[in-house]
Amino acid sequence: MEDSERRSYLPGEWDDPERMQVLMGPLPHRELNHVAHTARVTFWSAAIHNWCRAALRPFFTLAECQGAFRRGSQIPVCLPEVLQLMMRQDEIVPMNQLNFTDHKQETWVGWGRRVLVVQPAHMLWGNVKYLMGLNTLGNTVLVCQAVLQEMCGRIVEAVWDKRSSDTLLITLKDLHSLVRDAVGTLENLELAVKTLVAQGRAATVLHHGTLYVKFASPGDEARPEVLPEELAKSDLREARERVERSLKALEEEREALRCQAKIALSRGAKTEALSLLRRKKRVDKSVVTQLGVLENLASWQYHLDDVETNRQVLGALKGGVEALRTALAGDASPDAAATTLDDLQQVLEECEDLNALVSSNPVAEDLIGLEDELEGLLFAAGEETRMTGEAELEPRLPDVPTEPPLPTSTVPVPRLSL
Repeated sequence: MEDSERRSYLPGEWDDPERMQVLMGPLPHRELNHVAHTARVTFWSAAIHNWCRAALRPFFTLAECQGAFRRGSQIPVCLPEVLQLMMRQDEIVPMNQLNFTDHKQETWVGWGRRVLVVQPAHMLWGNVKYLMGLNTLGNTVLVCQAVLQEMCGRIVEAVWDKRSSDTLLITLKDLHSLVRDAVGTLENLELAVKTLVAQGRAATVLHHGTLYVKFASPGDEARPEVLPEELAKSDLREARERVERSLKALEEEREALRCQAKIALSRGAKTEALSLLRRKKRVDKSVVTQLGVLENLASWQYHLDDVETNRQVLGALKGGVEALRTALAGDASPDAAATTLDDLQQVLEECEDLNALVSSNPVAEDLIGLEDELEGLLFAAGEETRMTGEAELEPRLPDVPTEPPLPTSTVPVPRLSL
């Protein structure tokens, strides 16, 4: 591999000879220089992850890793120890230790063996080899967990983006053509598919010698299941595509034979023109046959589509019935509704009684007697006022004298003479 091809993943320090001379040397002892040891491990761990991402290599060997970071005739001396430390931190895992068993289908015995026996044993043996300074990686295939998970995520996103939710079943060959830029080789894709199956995000089935992969729908956490009608639809779709390609080839051959017959006839080669026309006639019969086959395939595909639609409708109706039954159970049952209405009527009556009590005047009964007495007083006062008025309206006569009148005078009154 040329240095120019590695520039996409090499660290920035690669162009500094003095710095790289130190980094490519032995790994400092942890107890003697903890800071330098941690910095060296961090540098090479990040470099290995970048190399795996850029080169689309979810798995590799020690020799391949050393070749990727070869600097002239010098290779990193500390890479074996760094890879051992990455294995202890579970950043990389040997291929033979990957667990492709679905955790939901794993038995308690298998889980106990994996968690309590296998994993501790591998960890203990790795620590022992690290303490003894043994490099037993050899040709062990190492898997970079982070890069593998990123690759699985890109595969699922590509399938969701480029295929509808009704066609999430795809052959492994077509899947590789779809996500070639994200996974690289077919071996990488096979490893990613196994990981997705173990995680419950995909399912595989071998049908007529072809491996099919079905992905879970977006937001669906249930494990996908490959249905027989989906395989039948896939077979019909492939057969229809083959027939269409065959028809296209026959049409081109028929047109070519027709042109060749015209050319032969223009040259006066009547026998050759008749031979070409006989071949064209056989091609015409094949075209008619292929058109009939194509019509039958389309009819069967329509029938399968109708069956799937009916199945979905029946499933929706069944779900609706169960939802209604659940909704009507318990507090929503007819008996519960009648009891609730009775309780409501009783509560309304109590509310009406309460409103009547609250709106009534608590001193109304005491005011009844007082109002009668007040009316009597007002009537008496009115009578006195009326009687006083009538008395003022009557004329007053002079008092009758009680003494005798005065005697009449005897003095004569002078008379006036005219």
